[in-house]
This record gives sequence, structure tokens and C-alpha cells, in this order.
Amino acid sequence: MKDKLLAYSTIFITIACTVFGQIMMKWRVIGLGPLPADTNGKVQYVGRALLDPGILAGLFAGLIAAASWIVAMTKFPLSFAYPFMGLNFVIVVLISRVVFNEPISTFRALGVGLIVLGTFFISRS
Repeated sequence: MKDKLLAYSTIFITIACTVFGQIMMKWRVIGLGPLPADTNGKVQYVGRALLDPGILAGLFAGLIAAASWIVAMTKFPLSFAYPFMGLNFVIVVLISRVVFNEPISTFRALGVGLIVLGTFFISRS
């Protein structure tokens, strides 16, 4: 049981780090303001973004997610583990609603529900 829990934790660490990275980068991009129209301004914007501690934290979380996913691939068939990555969409939609006040349309809510349902069925296989 302990080994199984440890194996599943690699999938959930991957999901948590991926979601954290996306939310952190969006939050910091909002803080950096809009992307300038001119090429020089865009290059400077990206340079500032890549030096931003929040962006760096998001990128580091992506690195941790990748390392955790490598471990997960040693524990599960890809066809079983990969559908869990769909939960990233679900969690990001919900957090985006709360943190960024982004709307959740009927179709988006339906899509999120289908992802959850699909992940449930795959986890039972």
C-alpha cells in the first residue's frame, strides 16, 4: 500500500507543480503589464520576465514537475498516467476563477466535468 501511495504521489506532485507554475507565471505576467508592440520592447519585457522571481519560481516548478514525471513513468504505463494530466486543466480553471476572477462558461464547466469523469474512468482501469 505504501509503495502504491508513493507511486501515485509522483503523479500528483507533477500536477501540483505544473499548476503552481502556470498560476505563478500568469500572476507575474499580470504584474509586468501588457506586452509592448515594438520588437525592442518585447525583448526587454521577456528579459524582465525571465529575471522575475515569480517567473523563475514557476519555471523551477516546471522542472520539478518534469523530474517527478520521469519517476512516475517508471511506476505506471503512460496510457494510465497521462490522462491524469488532464486534471491540470480542471485545477487551473478553478484557481483562475478564484484568483484572477476569470469566468467559467457553461461549455467550460461541461468540459471540466468531462475531464474529471474521464480521469475517474481511466483510474479504474
